[in-house]
Amino acid sequence: LSPSTMRTIDTKEALKFAGVKWGASSAVAKPLHAMNPVRLRYLRSRVSLSGLRVADVGCGGGLLTASLTQECARVVGIDANETAIAAARERAPQADFVVGGPEDSSETFDVACAMEVVEHAADAEAFIDALTALAERHVFLSTLDRNWAAYFLGIVAAERLFRILPVGTHDYRKFVKPSELAVALGQRGFALRDIKAINYLPLLDTAFLSDFVPGLHPNFILHAERISAAV
Repeated sequence: LSPSTMRTIDTKEALKFAGVKWGASSAVAKPLHAMNPVRLRYLRSRVSLSGLRVADVGCGGGLLTASLTQECARVVGIDANETAIAAARERAPQADFVVGGPEDSSETFDVACAMEVVEHAADAEAFIDALTALAERHVFLSTLDRNWAAYFLGIVAAERLFRILPVGTHDYRKFVKPSELAVALGQRGFALRDIKAINYLPLLDTAFLSDFVPGLHPNFILHAERISAAV
C-alpha cells in the first residue's frame, strides 16, 4: 500500500449498512456487541485513555464510541452512513459526530480507531492515508486477514451457511494482510507495536483475544504508534 489522495468512501459499501439495527438482538450487530468490550480492553491495555481525544472511524451505531466517552476527554464518531450516525448519537450523546470519511474531519486526535472498516473502504491506501492523518500518536485498527480462515468463517460461514451477515457484506479481494498494513503504516510514520487475534464464537456469543498466528486467525486488531512524519 502506498500513499494515495483518493476518497475513502465506497457508496455501495456504505449502503450495505443502511438498514442495520444496532441493538444487541440484531443478527448483524450481535457479534459487534460481543467484540466491543474486547476491543475496549485491548485499547486500555495499550494506552491510558483518560484525558485523550479519540476518533472512532467507521463508528457504525456507536458501540465503541459510547464506551470511549466514559473515559476520554473528547470522542468523535465518523461514519459515511447517516442512519448509523443517528443511532450512534442516541447511544453516545456525549460524543460529536461527522457524517463522511476520515478525510472529512477538521481536527486531529491523540488516537484514531478503525474497527472492521478498511475492508469496506473505496481504496485501502487512501483510507490509511486519512486515518494516519487524523492520529497524532496512536492508531488502532481491526479487520479481516486475507487468508483461508477469513474467507471460510467471514464469508462462507457467516454469510452463506449461518446467515449471520447478509450475502455480499464482505469482498475477499478487499481483505488486507497485517504485513501489508505494517508496511503502509510505516510509510506514514507509524511503527507496529502489537497485534492480537480477535476470536468470536457465535454459538456462545462470546469474543476473546489471543496471540495472532498469520494464516490461521481470520480477525486481528493492531496498535501502531507514530514515530515520525510520513515518509
